[in-house]
Amino acid sequence: MSSSLPLGWSRRPIGSFAQKVRRMNSDAEDLEPLSITKDQGVVLQRLKYKKRIATDPRKYQIGMDGDFAFDPMSLYYGAIGRIQDLGRGLISPDYVTFTVDRSVDHDFLEALLRWSHMHKEYEYLSETSNSRGKRRRLYWSVLIDLPILLPPLPEQKKIAAILSSVDEAIQATQAVIEQTRRVKEGLLQDLLTRGIGHTRFKQTEIGEIPESWEIRRVDQLCQVTSGATPLRSNQAYFDSGDVPWVKTMDLNGGVVSTTDESITPLALAETSCKVLPVGTVMCAMYGGFRQIGRTGVLAMEAATNQAISSMVLKPKAKLLPEFLNYFFVAHRPRWKGIAASSRKDPNITRQDVCGFKVAVPPVAEQHAIVDRVDALTAAIGEGEVALAAHRRVKAGLLQDLLTGKVRVSV
Repeated sequence: MSSSLPLGWSRRPIGSFAQKVRRMNSDAEDLEPLSITKDQGVVLQRLKYKKRIATDPRKYQIGMDGDFAFDPMSLYYGAIGRIQDLGRGLISPDYVTFTVDRSVDHDFLEALLRWSHMHKEYEYLSETSNSRGKRRRLYWSVLIDLPILLPPLPEQKKIAAILSSVDEAIQATQAVIEQTRRVKEGLLQDLLTRGIGHTRFKQTEIGEIPESWEIRRVDQLCQVTSGATPLRSNQAYFDSGDVPWVKTMDLNGGVVSTTDESITPLALAETSCKVLPVGTVMCAMYGGFRQIGRTGVLAMEAATNQAISSMVLKPKAKLLPEFLNYFFVAHRPRWKGIAASSRKDPNITRQDVCGFKVAVPPVAEQHAIVDRVDALTAAIGEGEVALAAHRRVKAGLLQDLLTGKVRVSV
């Protein structure tokens, strides 16, 4: 933070307006346990872990709406937030809970304390808590002496309102993306089992499918290969930027192209790679077949660990790679079942892939199915672009408004 103060602003230690509280749940009230996350602040524990972890409620503190809380062991990467719209909840005894007086706007303070620029301040003040130095703890007695930059209270409220409006746009966009994903998931399940416009069905080894569809093994439909390390003489070609390095974890059931800025070149010596033509389907052979996708343009598959292999499938005639990709995505439970039934680790062998049964509709219907799902995939992509834009706007506002670089009129 800048050493000079904007006109009317002050620098105050946190302890001048904050007070630690510790309300132990001595009456064993059965309240919702809360967790502190670096991305969302304070959330219900069951939403973070998909289940309740807290056991004996008497060992926990009681947190109330308006309280701030942080994890001393994780504060340096942002595990701090405020309890809102939850009423009362259980807080781990390892967390620190505090309240603030009315000289500071709560919404403004939360935005400031969760600002990524504060992470360096927290890390600098944290003490190493184990011999390897991998965990760091920031004690309350140290945090209260940390000075922060505060504008006058009316300006705090105005800044908080501006940031809140951007947060609402972010949350609304996230909700639309999530809803579209649920619709896509349901549509996939329906189209990949019922097809389009069918009235007659037949029972098969993979379940009920339209009567006109056929069941085929993957090795009957695709050329099945795996990654290979290219000669070092090809390194200049791969480093030219014309062919991206693609990992199966980058695909996640979608399409990767050379315009994807999230894919960065990896050192050739550290990779197992293979040049893939347009339309190739890639799938990770570990993790129960969770990571699958197809290349939208010329691409190269890469894995930083050659012991973890990936399978490359090139569909033959009468099978669209887009359809095969969506079929695999829709049938992930079958892959998990195959892995779980034969070995301890949820890995898939080449034999599993070659023998996997695919329900194949006529090519025209494959096109129609792909078009419908692609429309939702595109909508999700547009939503993610909008979400990224909102987040960039918020990052810029945080930088400008929390430092006083840009002043707001009150």
